[in-house]
Amino acid sequence: QFFAKVTRAALSMGNLRDGGFVVIGIDDKNPASLGPGLSDEQFASWSEYDHVARGLADYADPPLHFEMASYTLSSGARVALLKVSEFSDMPHLCAKAYEPDLRKGALYVRTRKLPETAEVASSVEMRDVLDLATEKALRSYVETAQRAGVRLAAEPVIDEAEVSAR
Repeated sequence: QFFAKVTRAALSMGNLRDGGFVVIGIDDKNPASLGPGLSDEQFASWSEYDHVARGLADYADPPLHFEMASYTLSSGARVALLKVSEFSDMPHLCAKAYEPDLRKGALYVRTRKLPETAEVASSVEMRDVLDLATEKALRSYVETAQRAGVRLAAEPVIDEAEVSAR
């Protein structure tokens, strides 16, 4: 259940411009406490990159790209940090269900109203993901065209008011 909640947060960060961080070991309901931290067993488990990568890969399509780090906070709590990169070309969908936290086929995002992870529920949230995907597709198109030897040049913008003033 705990891994499913972390996975849900990681999926949403992967669908966010510039990605984001998931801090594992801090109570969501009282983040200012900087606690309780991870137990020795949890800390060891969240410190194994291959173990975490395999688990996340089961639930993310396409797979998430992330970095991991472990910290001991000033409160003495030990936490793990996932730095999740934004998707490279296609948004991350949930590939496998784990009720009640993960629904297969869901597109998770960070909502604009609250700092929370949720399924896309509005056209505004969907537009954010689509805009990011469109930018990536256009960038890919330009790179492919350049590799194929196509030279792309911007056409000068003609200001109609300036032309009629001449």
